[in-house]
Amino acid sequence: PEGAVLGHILIVVTLEELTRVVAAQGLPEEAALTVADRDGVVLFHHPPGSPAPGERLPEALRDRLSAATGGVARIAAEDGTRLVAGYRTTREGLPVSILFRLLKSGALAPVNRATWVNA
Repeated sequence: PEGAVLGHILIVVTLEELTRVVAAQGLPEEAALTVADRDGVVLFHHPPGSPAPGERLPEALRDRLSAATGGVARIAAEDGTRLVAGYRTTREGLPVSILFRLLKSGALAPVNRATWVNA
């Protein structure tokens, strides 16, 4: 029947393998990708470092992850660095969210460049 669950698939990926796959995507140097549960506990972070798996995200980011839909926000890191963050919860029923962050200067660099070139 339409909408009925027919089965489940379990995929096991080690953090090392996930790190390798994400690193191979050629993300900008200042980019960070974080997977966290809905309580803001980090499950995966690239590049490796802070926040480490098991640590909690800052409150400003945790509040975003509890939103029903994704979005984009300008936020300040704990050290005051200005960031642009895109965030999205996974499909209904899965308590996992994905957060992608860039330095504000890096995220807006193409726009700024185009403004100066076309001015």
